Amino acid sequence: MDVDIRKLFSERLMLMRRQKNLTQENLANILDVSKGAISKYEKGTASPSYKILWRLADYFNVSVDYLIGKSNSFSGDRYEDAFISQLKQNFEEMKDEDKKQLLKILRIIDSDKSKLPSILKILEKDGDEFINLFKLIDNDFEKIIPILSMDEEEREKVFQILKLLR
Repeated sequence: MDVDIRKLFSERLMLMRRQKNLTQENLANILDVSKGAISKYEKGTASPSYKILWRLADYFNVSVDYLIGKSNSFSGDRYEDAFISQLKQNFEEMKDEDKKQLLKILRIIDSDKSKLPSILKILEKDGDEFINLFKLIDNDFEKIIPILSMDEEEREKVFQILKLLR
């Protein structure tokens, strides 16, 4: 690896390790390498073997191309990359107020990742009702948070009320 690639690899490795709340020692045990090897990879003073690159890509669920800086895509899936590019473009085209609302939603989700499965389940099952409710409460996501903690039966009652209000 040349110096720039090694630096980018080092930064990405450290970032992914920290995102998973792993110590260098934890990651070393997972990959069956020494803690010193992980330290050298992150400092950019050593490069991993192909075998270790594959293990890292598998463990962090990213492509090897992403690890070495050939791609900025985690997955290497061109359809997923196209979708993400479209999302970025849509975001750039949004009004500033809409951007602020979307970022607010993402920050709320990010601050309590335990709510994400609940949100996804609601969107999958009751996506249209959820969107209508969201519009009804003036796009204030914080007002929806209590609904996320309701059981399915209680949430269904809220959606029934919503239908009556339309």
